[in-house]
Amino acid sequence: MVVGNSGASRRSGRGRLARRILAVGLIGSAATTLAVLGEGAAQAAPNCSAANSQEHHLTDDGGCGAIADATSSARAMNLGDGGMAVAVAKTGGNANAINMQPNSSALAGADTRGYSFSVTTGPGGNSLARAHNGGVSVALAGWGGRSYAGDGGARCAGGFAGAFDSTSGQFCLGGGSLWLGDPTGGVKPVGQVTQPR
Repeated sequence: MVVGNSGASRRSGRGRLARRILAVGLIGSAATTLAVLGEGAAQAAPNCSAANSQEHHLTDDGGCGAIADATSSARAMNLGDGGMAVAVAKTGGNANAINMQPNSSALAGADTRGYSFSVTTGPGGNSLARAHNGGVSVALAGWGGRSYAGDGGARCAGGFAGAFDSTSGQFCLGGGSLWLGDPTGGVKPVGQVTQPR
C-alpha cells in the first residue's frame, strides 16, 4: 500500500507539507546521530574523516573510508560488526555516512555543494545517499531496510527505510507494505529490469 502523493498532477499543499516535514525529520535524525555519536564513539569504532585527504580503517569486523578534495568534507563511522561506512565528497560537497548495526552498510557521496547523509540503524540495512548541485539527500535504513536518495529521486524497500532527495522533491518512509510517499521513486519493475513510467 502506498500512502501519499506520487504524481505531479496529484501534488497538493498537503503533499508539499508532508515532504518538508519528512525532509526536516530525516535531516534532523541524521544530524542528531552525528552529533550524539561524536568523539566518544569514535574511539571505540572505526571513524574516518577527510578534508583534502583520504582515510580508511579496516578491521576484522568491518571498516570505514572517507575521501574528499580541498573544497569538501567527508565523514564515515562504522559501529556495526561486519559493516561498512564510506563517504566521498568533491567540488564543495559534504558527505556523511554512519553504520550503526552489524552486517549493514552506509554509503554517502556529495559533489557541487551537495549535502548527503546516509545512516543505517538496523541489522542488514543498506543506505545510499548522493547529493549534488546544492541539494540535500538523506537515506535511512533500519532492520533489513534498503534506501536510496539521489539521482532519480528516492527509493525505499524491505524493512524500515526512509529517503528524501531535495533536488527531485521525492521521498518515501515506511516498511513492508505500508509507505508514506512513493517507495519506487516513479520506477516500476518489469521482470528483473526497471524502466521509468
